[in-house]
Amino acid sequence: METLFEGRDLRLNFISSGAMATFVNFNAWSPDKHPVNAKEFSTFAGKIAADMGFNQFNVDTNKNNWYQTDEILKVIDLIQQHNPSGAKIITYGSSMGAYASINFAKRLNAATFIAVSPQYSINPELMHPTDSRWRSEFDSLVFNHDYIVTGECQDCYGYVFYDQGNLDRHHVESILSKTNAVAIPIPHAGHPCGQLINSTYKLKRIMQEVGEGRFDPKQFNIEFNEKLKDTIQYLCATADTIESLIELRSRVLDSKLHIKELKHLFEVALQKNTPEFLKLAMIADFMQHIPPKEVEFVRTGRIEVLIRLKRHRTALFEVAASSWGRSEAATRIISSYPSVSELAKLLPMLKVAPIVLRDAAIKSEKWNVKRSLVIMQRACQIRPDNLLFQRKLKQYNATLGLTESVSQDTEAVHQTPTESVIVPQIIRQPRRRAIGDFVASVVPGFRPQS
Repeated sequence: METLFEGRDLRLNFISSGAMATFVNFNAWSPDKHPVNAKEFSTFAGKIAADMGFNQFNVDTNKNNWYQTDEILKVIDLIQQHNPSGAKIITYGSSMGAYASINFAKRLNAATFIAVSPQYSINPELMHPTDSRWRSEFDSLVFNHDYIVTGECQDCYGYVFYDQGNLDRHHVESILSKTNAVAIPIPHAGHPCGQLINSTYKLKRIMQEVGEGRFDPKQFNIEFNEKLKDTIQYLCATADTIESLIELRSRVLDSKLHIKELKHLFEVALQKNTPEFLKLAMIADFMQHIPPKEVEFVRTGRIEVLIRLKRHRTALFEVAASSWGRSEAATRIISSYPSVSELAKLLPMLKVAPIVLRDAAIKSEKWNVKRSLVIMQRACQIRPDNLLFQRKLKQYNATLGLTESVSQDTEAVHQTPTESVIVPQIIRQPRRRAIGDFVASVVPGFRPQS
């Protein structure tokens, strides 16, 4: 793959096969990227089009910038220069990339676009009032290349795949009014809907058929509906029926979910927020082997489920074991920890940033000053010279009618070697055992391994 351009915001790679069809793949939105601050460039769909014999351009981003950079004009110019003579262009993307696949279709003179869960615009004034997903990103960006909104894509043709029960429906309604798109509903998929398409028809197959000019939306709908009822998305959506619930439980207990299905189960559990679904997600998590690269993404859902199930101790262990910061989750857990005496024993054994302890203590003081006192005592042990910590400690002592802080009898601790030894001992075995004990309390006959 040849790199034709690499700038501050975008990178353009190209593979030529001499075919008469060319795919331009736009990178998707990523939860670990910022709209302004750069990270590493990432690619959407790898070399999938090239492997099928098509020419392929990859437009990669290192930010969630929605392609609002003047570098996009340079990228478009390079694509037009290097595209083999006479080869039709097909733009392709998901979410942010789907927006781009439509948004730049006219500029690229694309014959067709394939947009999986596209957004019309992330301008709050143009979105449904209940859709707040991208507002912080919009505030960080200047939209000088918002061509769907300006009407430039009115004659652009392509296929829009979306969940009509999701907020994406409002975006698609606007897209249909500003393009010549064919809308293809993917019920129960959520955002983005690519996973459910892959479970029923395959995105790769859609690309192949569109590239060869033989994709048939009617045939797609027939095959999609035939296979839909066997998917985890359908089972979760219809779990109020006994048949779906039994099948869903069976797959969970038989460890028949792959990692993307487990992620979807976590999402649904948090949306439904019912004890039954939250417990089912935890059981599925315990039963599955999690690939190393997915551990932290799964842990995000796991921590939230544990918090909602009021399993604060296990949730705190998960936060401490994480390689991500998770300061917000740590603050929530510590500030609402139900047992003050247990919290007092746990905090010295965990590496918690003083700023997290400060925020947790302040957040807790309205409801439980004794808990705030315990938290601030630990903060003062780590940062004994911090004036705010000392002032808060005196405030809590005064509120509780105490004249001397317990922390004065404890030697100040500064990230000692003891902490780094204790943390793994607490996390790696008891954390797993704690989750196993939880599963045993829910599933009759289940026995966690020691």
